[in-house]
Amino acid sequence: MDSLIGKPVDRKDGPLKVTGKATYAAEWNIKNIAHGVTVQSTITKGTITNIDTSAAQKLKGVLGILTYQNAMRLQKIDSNNPNNGKFAEKDLLPLQTPEIFYNGQHIAVAIAETLEIAEHAASLIKISYNEDKPVLSLNDNNAAVIKPNQPGAETHRGDATGNFSNAQVKVEQTYNTPVYHHNAMEPHATTAIWEGDNLTVYDSTQSVYRNRNAISSILGIENENVRVVSPFIGGGFGSKGFMWANSLLAPMAAKLVNRPLKIALKRTGQMFSCAGRRSLTIQKISIGADNNGRISSTNHTTTCETSFADVFTERAGIATKILYDVPNMDIEQNIVKLNRGTPCPTRAPGEAPGTYAYEVAMDELACQLNIDPLQLRLINYAETNPDDHKEFSGKNLKECYEKGAQSIGWSNRNNKPGANKEGDYLVGYGMATATYPANRSKASVKLRIYKEGNAVAVCCTQDIGTGTYTVMAQVMADALGLPIDKVEIKLGDSLYPQ
Repeated sequence: MDSLIGKPVDRKDGPLKVTGKATYAAEWNIKNIAHGVTVQSTITKGTITNIDTSAAQKLKGVLGILTYQNAMRLQKIDSNNPNNGKFAEKDLLPLQTPEIFYNGQHIAVAIAETLEIAEHAASLIKISYNEDKPVLSLNDNNAAVIKPNQPGAETHRGDATGNFSNAQVKVEQTYNTPVYHHNAMEPHATTAIWEGDNLTVYDSTQSVYRNRNAISSILGIENENVRVVSPFIGGGFGSKGFMWANSLLAPMAAKLVNRPLKIALKRTGQMFSCAGRRSLTIQKISIGADNNGRISSTNHTTTCETSFADVFTERAGIATKILYDVPNMDIEQNIVKLNRGTPCPTRAPGEAPGTYAYEVAMDELACQLNIDPLQLRLINYAETNPDDHKEFSGKNLKECYEKGAQSIGWSNRNNKPGANKEGDYLVGYGMATATYPANRSKASVKLRIYKEGNAVAVCCTQDIGTGTYTVMAQVMADALGLPIDKVEIKLGDSLYPQ
């Protein structure tokens, strides 16, 4: 039987998704389901002085209003322990105090028989505040620049400052990258069901196992009493790798009214304020080289935003330390706490904004030296990892450079900036290097093979739309020597092996 690995096959989850039969976090058909709609703060920093729920409570169909005054008490967890999961606001557990950290913070949940009644009830809740002056900008006079207490955030080798000062050619530039929001097709959503002390949570998450641990730890119940289910995710892009308040508010609200309950964040407002984003960055880069293009020093200093609710660091210099063979290097990281929600991983966190800035600086250096930008990168090519001097398990970058250059006619281009035009439009013609790690961790699977010639494998991982069901089916069918239509993959349930 020919190997199925790498062969084009029909996606295992394709028919379910195109026919609408794939079930997402807010789509489970649960009997007697209640609906929760969160109320968000309208100030950026301060304290709630009064919550008037009287008008909302009078609406027919309203089951309850959850606030910090009647919410169950939660427990803080150590988010640095990977087994605990990553709750994105460890210093702001939802509905525990009247304190406001940012505009759009969840401060109440209106619970009703229907979504429409819950939305109307939420609109009737009146909040009074004592407002304080917020910190909103990295350049704010009240903003404090601090160093993150995170391993790997900074790198120092050789004497970058001394070698830069003696360099024959120097580039010094500052690059800014903006905030980007995820806005996946499926919003962040949670459905919660209590059965005595046992809790089942249907959650939109990129980390089923860790979310289970975080929910159980914060709610103060045993791991074995919590089940998290997430067979399909309608996009995450990093934002669903962290756990957000909706994953806790749904079980808290369900407990209050003693009913199954769902919460789905709204596209307008909520997805932009309380579900993460890519942090803005200010990156100062200096590169020193000789007249032949050999780089002797690099300094890459990043300042990014985080929140008062937690610390997230956009480590924009993380790739700089390995891209080229540079003997003297300082990678430095600063963070500034702002009165905004916590940023989070977003599509190549750190690497994406960081390699953009460093690669533009490399082009600036090539321009000063009047050297082909590709040749500059080959002059400084790293045969081994310059950070730890270990051999790469595989590196085909020179081949990529060669094939890329051939495919776009690089050697025949007009290398004068701004010289390429198509009609009234300037056409960019450039190259850059990018990298992203492939990480591994322990995993386990339960496999059942039946005498009828079919097999089923289950694993507590999740498919974020990238074809995990199909890829695992290919691997399994290949290993067992079975046709791919005879194997079944089940994912996204914390009852399965880790």
